[in-house]
Amino acid sequence: MKKTVMKIILLETFLLASAIEKPVISVNTFSSDGKILILESSYVGTAVAALAVSYHTEVVCSIDNDNFTLSKLIAHTYLVKTHATLDREFVSSYVVGVACEDQQLRLSSSVSLNIYIADENDNSPEFQQKSYIYKVPENIPIGTYIFAAEANDQDIGKNGEIVYEIIPNHCGFIIDANTGEVMTSHYHDRESIAAVSFDVIAKDQGSPQRKSNASVTVELQDVNDNKPFFLYPFDDYQFLVSKNCGIGTLIGIVIAFDIDEGRNGQLTFSVKNPDLPFKITTSGEIRSTGDMNKDTRGLYYLTIEASDHGDYSLSSQINVKIVVTD
Repeated sequence: MKKTVMKIILLETFLLASAIEKPVISVNTFSSDGKILILESSYVGTAVAALAVSYHTEVVCSIDNDNFTLSKLIAHTYLVKTHATLDREFVSSYVVGVACEDQQLRLSSSVSLNIYIADENDNSPEFQQKSYIYKVPENIPIGTYIFAAEANDQDIGKNGEIVYEIIPNHCGFIIDANTGEVMTSHYHDRESIAAVSFDVIAKDQGSPQRKSNASVTVELQDVNDNKPFFLYPFDDYQFLVSKNCGIGTLIGIVIAFDIDEGRNGQLTFSVKNPDLPFKITTSGEIRSTGDMNKDTRGLYYLTIEASDHGDYSLSSQINVKIVVTD
């Protein structure tokens, strides 16, 4: 009788010890390396892992992250599924806790799931501005650095790797595809074209490739690189003046022009023969400064100079004849 009681006590002790063991949770990550990886574009309800709970009585499992949910398949078997749209650029990984508790002794176990969000090429490169304006002097050397284009892509890896190009290709500027540095590829003459416009394209290396563009205008600032030229009269032109004309009489008009702009294109006239009885006004009028009745020469050779107002003044000259008639 004592032996029977002893056996019953031992059996009850064994069953009680078995009963107080905690649930055991096994995780299937659907991958050979055990890593849980899901594309950021995955639809809501995508399964990311499976859980199997080893226990001899009913258990209830819960999850601690609202972006994921547990879906029960059969007894003690669950799927972890997405419960929201995921964006790697916002959150790149999650640590999700799953707890399972038996309903009799309230014994529980838990596991932590590291869920990584895989990048997809869902972002285009972005410039800080859609348009840029730069001012540079005309005729700067070929290869002169102008600016560096810069775009950013929130994706990673090849999806976030950016290369640059210029459109149109033959605009007089080139770009380093990797650094975005823009340089001149030939000389630019403001008198031929005052500004050059082109687009800088930023392209990622993802598939499908995404790109964006920014418009660029390079305004050419004038340099005093052109001499004045005379429109009228021609060199060695002959003016006639009566010997009876008085002081201040208009002899003729000189017209000159400079294609530079600003002070570089403003002109001043001067007579290079100060000993002769003539002067020229700011408007190009040649006038007498002496009494032609006292003239004994009858013919004067006059050199007229037109000078611009640039920092390094450029000038041109013309020779005219003034014939004194009776």
